[in-house]
Amino acid sequence: MHLTDNSVVSAELKEDLKGKKEFEDYLTKLNLQKADIQGRIEKNKTWIENFEANSDNGAFEAQYRRLLEEIQQIYESAKEFHGKGIDMLINEFGYHIAYKRWNDTFSAVPYKPK
Repeated sequence: MHLTDNSVVSAELKEDLKGKKEFEDYLTKLNLQKADIQGRIEKNKTWIENFEANSDNGAFEAQYRRLLEEIQQIYESAKEFHGKGIDMLINEFGYHIAYKRWNDTFSAVPYKPK
């Protein structure tokens, strides 16, 4: 009985060692992949920093903010001229913003930009 028990235990130990070896091989493969990915991340971070620092007109984020400010100025100007246009319609044609009166000859849909 001792011999069979020993052979069973030995077989189980061999299987455990084989499983451990497979796990260690897989873990080594994952660690290599992790190192490769981390290296690419660092390389890409460096590339992005250099790209933004060396772009023609500064960082893209700064360009985007300037563009938004310019668009806001244009829109504010458009709102101002729209208001002047509405005032002209009121003064010259008797236009009423809220409703059309029975004697109004001018017809339009009211709209005010925000």
